[in-house]
Amino acid sequence: MQKIDEYLAGKRDTIAIEDEKKYLQEYNIQLVAKLKKKITELETLNNDLSGLNKALADSSDQLIHYNDHLFFLNDLANRYRLQRDPDNLINMLPQEVIRGFPVKRFIFLELDKDKKRFLPLSHAGFGKKEIERLNIPYTPGLINYLRREGGLVRINDVNNVANPTVRIFSDKLKSDSFLLGDLYSLGTQHDSTQIILKINANDSDIKIRPSRRLLFYMDKYPGPQVFQTYDLRILKSLMQTVSIIHENMVLYDRLITLYKIREQQAIRDELTQVYNYRYFIQEIEREADRTKRFERPFSILMIDLDFFKQFNDEYGHLEGNQVLKLISQIFVENTRVTDTVARYGGEEFVIILQGLNKEAGAKIGEKLRSIIEKSSFPEIKKKIKKNLTISVGVACYPTDSDKVNQILLMADEAMYRAKQAGKNRVMTA
Repeated sequence: MQKIDEYLAGKRDTIAIEDEKKYLQEYNIQLVAKLKKKITELETLNNDLSGLNKALADSSDQLIHYNDHLFFLNDLANRYRLQRDPDNLINMLPQEVIRGFPVKRFIFLELDKDKKRFLPLSHAGFGKKEIERLNIPYTPGLINYLRREGGLVRINDVNNVANPTVRIFSDKLKSDSFLLGDLYSLGTQHDSTQIILKINANDSDIKIRPSRRLLFYMDKYPGPQVFQTYDLRILKSLMQTVSIIHENMVLYDRLITLYKIREQQAIRDELTQVYNYRYFIQEIEREADRTKRFERPFSILMIDLDFFKQFNDEYGHLEGNQVLKLISQIFVENTRVTDTVARYGGEEFVIILQGLNKEAGAKIGEKLRSIIEKSSFPEIKKKIKKNLTISVGVACYPTDSDKVNQILLMADEAMYRAKQAGKNRVMTA
């Protein structure tokens, strides 16, 4: 072989013909072997590149899907961010999930504490009969199971699940593979929203947190049964977002309700539920400002219950309180929504009659006096021997005075003149 190498390299001028044939044959064999090895290496490299290209293509597809799902999540959050109705979110979401994710059926179930069952709330992709037969019993073990699993579980084979309630989902919905979650557990997993408000009125803490227990179920039935890891990750992100949005909506709704309750408590008389003295003073100042802007008058009725002290002495304070509530109701029912009825103090009431002059105000005062005089108050347990009456004083702003304090004083003086004149009458300033 060395001779043929030297010959081919030009170091040897001649070589025996027999050696040349022999050496060339051996050389060709070795060359073919080397070429085959190189071809094999190139084929292996090509296969590796093909696999890499396929992996890159798959990764690209996954990134596209992931980007689409992230865009959907962002769009969903933005669309629901400014909404304040949690029920609307729950009603619309099942269809949204089916539209944007690899899910064929989706349902929310709400815990009925009285029936101790989870009942269908909102859904998409289900038939009517499927919903009718879906009646899931409540078991604390199911909630604890979901909580331990972080709020969401992937069931790829129900036969491997020990929890009996999970098997009921499989039996009722004819699916061995699905996702099952607890909306509340998912939300508190990331944003344990628990607001404690200090209510100075009674120095008590009010803890506000969502009380509805909502489960959700989704599957790919009747398509590919198994949820992959990617599906689980993106759908869990979705439901965590939904949980936080829903929880914040519920909290907002309860805070607004609480605010309105506290606002009413701040401006309402606790016994009669008409406006209190503080609100009345604010309102009469506002009404005076409106009068200056729009050049329209308003009248004040100052009202006192006649012989109310004697009534309390004879029938008791409980019956007296009942009378105050009933008379307040008469005042509200027989004045306009735009008028302001307030308890001035004790058995005294005051009414702002918006846009009415003194003459019109006196007519309203007479109307109220007549109704009270004729009322027998059957709601009072003890039979009243003598009908109750009221004395009314009327003053008009700005006709009688353009100062609020002076108007109140003039209406009060007119009321006392009515009492001194024999009570049960209306007198004007």
